Order: sequence, then C-alpha cells, then structure tokens
Amino acid sequence: MGNLKFIELAHEYTNQSHHISHVTDIQVDEANKKASFTATFKLNFPSAITGDETEFGVRREEKVKFEFCEKFPSKAPFITLRKDFPRDFEHINPNKEVVNPCIYEANLDELLQQPSFFDGILDQMAFWLDKTVTNTLFDSSQGWEPMRTDENQGFIEYPISLAEPNIKVGIRCIGIEYYSDTNKVYASLMELNTKNLNKTNHSILIPFVSKDIANRYYPNNICTYGDLVEFCQRVHIPHINEQLTNSYKLLEKVSLVFVTLFIKRPVKLIGTNSDFEIINFAINVKSLENTKKSKKIKHGAVVYTLATVESATKELLSKFSGLNKKTTNKNMTITQIGCGSLGSKIIMHLSRTGITNNIKLIDNGLFNAHNYARHALSSVINIFSYKSKLLEASLNTMGLLNVKSLTEDIKDIKNKIKENQILIESTADISVRNFLIDDEIKSEVIYTVLHRLATFGLVFIEGKDRSVRIDDLMVEFYYHCNYNDELSELIKTNNVNYETIGQGCGSLTTIVSDATISLQAASMANIIQNRLEYGSKEFGELYIGEIKNNINLFWKDLKVFPPLILNETTYNMQVRVSPRVINMIKEESKKHLPNETGGLLIGHISLVNRIFTIVDFIDAPEDSKRSSGYFELGTIGLKDKIESYEIKTNGLLTYIGTWHSHPLGGGPSCTDKRIKEKLMKDRENCPSVCLIYSSDDFLTF
Repeated sequence: MGNLKFIELAHEYTNQSHHISHVTDIQVDEANKKASFTATFKLNFPSAITGDETEFGVRREEKVKFEFCEKFPSKAPFITLRKDFPRDFEHINPNKEVVNPCIYEANLDELLQQPSFFDGILDQMAFWLDKTVTNTLFDSSQGWEPMRTDENQGFIEYPISLAEPNIKVGIRCIGIEYYSDTNKVYASLMELNTKNLNKTNHSILIPFVSKDIANRYYPNNICTYGDLVEFCQRVHIPHINEQLTNSYKLLEKVSLVFVTLFIKRPVKLIGTNSDFEIINFAINVKSLENTKKSKKIKHGAVVYTLATVESATKELLSKFSGLNKKTTNKNMTITQIGCGSLGSKIIMHLSRTGITNNIKLIDNGLFNAHNYARHALSSVINIFSYKSKLLEASLNTMGLLNVKSLTEDIKDIKNKIKENQILIESTADISVRNFLIDDEIKSEVIYTVLHRLATFGLVFIEGKDRSVRIDDLMVEFYYHCNYNDELSELIKTNNVNYETIGQGCGSLTTIVSDATISLQAASMANIIQNRLEYGSKEFGELYIGEIKNNINLFWKDLKVFPPLILNETTYNMQVRVSPRVINMIKEESKKHLPNETGGLLIGHISLVNRIFTIVDFIDAPEDSKRSSGYFELGTIGLKDKIESYEIKTNGLLTYIGTWHSHPLGGGPSCTDKRIKEKLMKDRENCPSVCLIYSSDDFLTF
C-alpha cells in the first residue's frame, strides 16, 4: 500500500500510548488495499469492581481493531470492538455485522488532521471505553441521545409539528408517497386516500405511542418484523402486532407499510423541546401470512430503518436562522413589491429566516432569459412566467404555504394593501414610490434601491405609523448630498451605464454582476430583518451603503425624526418641515430678537403628491433689513448659494419659498402678501411656500 508509512506511524503512536498494553503487528490485505492492527486498551476500573468484567459486560482489557483504507490519513480508520461486546450502550453505530463505536461527536477524519495525529483517536477511544465501565456514555443533563440512524435504509420527511397531534389525539393512519432505488426508500407524508393504495408509490403510515417512559437505551438491531415487535415491547408499545393485524385490509393493498414510534423518554431529546423520540420503519408486506381469522405480517418480513428528516416549515427555518421569536410579530404580513433581481433576493433572504408565513408578492413582469444572470431564481423554470408566481412556487417548497402572488399593477390594487403589513418596495420605479406616499396606505413602507452599477444602495425605513415617510427620507438623502461630495457626484452621474437617482438597476441596459447585487441584497435583508424582529421606531431610518474596492460594503445609518406638517391653502398642498429646520428657525429668530428675521427655504416639490418638503434654509443675506415689525430679505450672494445647492443636488433640491419671524405674533401682513406675489412671479408661478414663525407656532400663507 502506498500509504503504509502513515499506517506505520499510527502503529508507532499506538505502541507509545499509555492507554495501550499490547499492539499486534500490522496486517496488510493487498487484495482489498487495506491494513489493520489490534490494540489492547487498559480500562479504568473503579476499586469497587474486583473482577475482570463489569455488570454491563465490559472487560478490564478490551481489544480494539483499527482498519485502514488506502485513503488514510485523509480518511480515519474504521474502528471495531469484539463481536460480543455489549450493544446496549449509546453511541454505537448501527451495524449488523460488527460493533462500531461512535467515539467522537464530530467527524473522526477531522480529528485525525489535528496536530496530535493518531493520539487524538486513541484518547477518544480510551475515554469512550472508560465511560462504558460506569455506563455513563449517556449524560441526562444534556438530553436523551436518540437512536442512531446513520446507517439507515432510507429517509422519511416528517413534519415535527405533526408529532404533537399524533401523540395527544392518536391519528390512525397517514398517507405516504414514496419511491425506492436499489438501496434506499424515500418517503414523505401526504393526505390519506385509500383509493390510491393500489398505486405502487402510495402506502400508509401508522403511528404508535409508548404507554410509559422508556428509560433504557436499546441499539437499533432491527432487521425483521419479529425484531420490531420485540423492540416495541421493550419501549412500552405492547400491541403493535395486534393493531397491524387489524389493518390487514389496508396492508394487503401495499408493498410497504410504514410505522412511526413515539417513544417517551425520561428527559428531552438532545437539541429538541420534546421528550418523545421518533423512530420510523418500513415493513415489507408483499406476502402476508394467512391465518384462519385474518392475515398478518410474517415475523421474518424485512424491516427498514428510516432516518427522520424534518419537513421544511416556518418553524424549522426560524430555528436554524436564529430568529428572535420573542419580539417578532407572528401575524405580520410582508408584501414584496417588485420581484426582480434585487426584490427577489431580499424576499428570499427574509423568507429563509422563517420570520412569517404571510407573504405577498407583487410583480406583473415576466421572467426572461436575461434574468438568469442576476435573479434569485436559478432552478429550471418556465420562461415568460410571472416572476411573482415563480417566487411563490419557490417559497412553497421551503414550507411557506401562506404565500400569495399578485400580477396586477400595484397602483390598481390599493385595497389589497391593508394595515399590519410591511411593504418592501424594490421596483426602482418613481411612480410606484409616489403611489406609496398616499396617506390612505396605512402599512409601513421599506424602500430599497441600487445605483451606480449596484455599488451604491439605499434603504429607507419608515417610522411608526408612518410618522416619517419614504418621501421624507428621500428628501433627507438629497439634503446630505449637498454636504457630501461623493453623494453629490452619485446623483449627477450621466453615463449611460449608470442610473440617475430614482431609477436604479431595473432596466435591461444596466449591466451588473449577480455577486454585486447579492452582496447588497444580503446586507439590505439584514437591515430589514432587524426592523421586522424588533418592530417600528418613533423615527425613520436612512441607510446608505457603498461597495468599495469591489469587496467591502460600508453602511451609514441616519435617524430622521417626524416632520412638522402644515397645510398650504393657496395650492392646496401639504407642507412637511424637517425638525432640523424648525430648530434652526427658532435659534435664528432668537438671535435677532426683538427684530424680525427670515431666510430662504430649501426643499423639494412633488406636484404629483402635492407636497412641499423643507429640509434646509439659507440665511438671510447681509443686505437684509430687520426691525421689530418688518423684515426684508436681501439679495447679495443668494443666487450663487441657490445655484450651488441645485448643482450639488442635481436640481432635486432648490429654494421653494421663504420664512420670516413675527416676534410680536400675528398672521401675514399686507407686506407679506405682496412679497409672496412677487416671489410667485419671480418663480414663474411655480408653487411656493411662505412660512411664518410666531411664538412657537408655525403657519403658512
């Protein structure tokens, strides 16, 4: 053997081990490309044991055979004990021919790769044997060690959620759909339909529950129906044979009958919250034994042990994602608007957390061939099917069954967007964003978009009860563009390969790698998950993410507090004033008391939504005139300051009106009204807002 030098090294380690009293020579099997040696372990017997064997049948010295294949040392040796070693211990792998101990909780191959090399395996073997001396392989404080099913004859997909009603109510029969190859049986549960039992791939599963606590571990040496009946008696399931015999009319229609045992243990099973151990078997009943009264299963019928695989469910997903269940609203509905490259990835990430079963998908776009380049869906799917419907089918396979896809235009289904929903907008469509601003929509909105070849991302999270809306957050973002040259350059980009603000990576012309979008989407999903887990806040959240050097993603988060909301009667428009501007006006007014003062208002106008949004102001120029009853806004430097603001924000922010103070109180004067008329004329009748601050009160005119 080519690896004999490593086997010789392992043999040397064994000879030098303090656990060992004797080691045989290496035996080489050239025909099978194997080699082996046997080591005699000295076990630690308590002084109370005077003989050479414990009451459990463990001897003072135990021979252990190490069998090496040609892949050693990449592959650990196969370890066996004497054939008559007692099998009624935990941590013995199922094997009908030899006794193969499970000495390490992880992969034994990995243990071999540690610096200790073969000493690690020898130490674990000695530790395992010493535990058998006192029968303490099982630690009840850690939970019950379930029966090993590593070497099984198949798998059954079994929703653990079904276990409780099986135990409490006693479900008589469950439908089974299965298929088999030469070595394995694969089964899953379905609704029972006795008419289908004549089909070769349909059968029944009959659950049995133990009548008492089974506090002793028995190895899985079940090969025949007789073995199964005997095992059931040991774990306090006494009447399995009689109950199966009573079901012969069903049994004679099938080739395999499936049995699930619910065995009550003294403590909860490791890694679960249940003290019931679930073990599944398939019994070959192709030929039933005829009796005078009925037909029954032959005791020699072959029985297959099936490992339990939990069905995909919301609960399973949340368990393995580490979801914070204590704070998460179980009844919430997530509505993903836009199921393209970004939206599909975000909702897929969130769905995998098991955060909710209630999901709506809105997109009237069809899946095309180019979508394979960067869409979350990658399996074989029907081209020119609705993206939303394809995503629905995919989420269904994950065990999320309360998923509904909608193929209408979002603007036509306002009535389907109800309260207690979280709306995630990922369309990169300005008209959709404007639609969602509507006050009639009570569900909170989370806005996501990518720019500049997906290297730049935005996430807007509205405040509680929509106290801060996505339009407030968007204009706040424009405000920061004026004071950040990098952001300013972003929204001024005119290259055809890029998208200006508000457009995003949604068009065919945008060439973006899947990896880049995935990096952004995964991070966005984490941000959104935090909101979904812990609920809305009293302020809005603005997240700005940028990928640098093609690998590093950096996020900046900003709090945006609820605006002051006023009504402008001239144009019948709403005025939303940033708290920052409110504080600035108050400070500026206080500074010039007892005189009036004022300035120029900076913000954004949405004619579609009929909204003024004010986020900044420009101080009154040096040539402004102030007195206790009069204020006149000067002009020196104003034009340059306005132009600078417009250039840095790409025209998205500009001056939209004026403000001035009334220290003595009162509404607009005749002079104020004349100034507004002049302002409107100067702005070519573009809607403008005039704001008065008086005694902690604000009003428009």
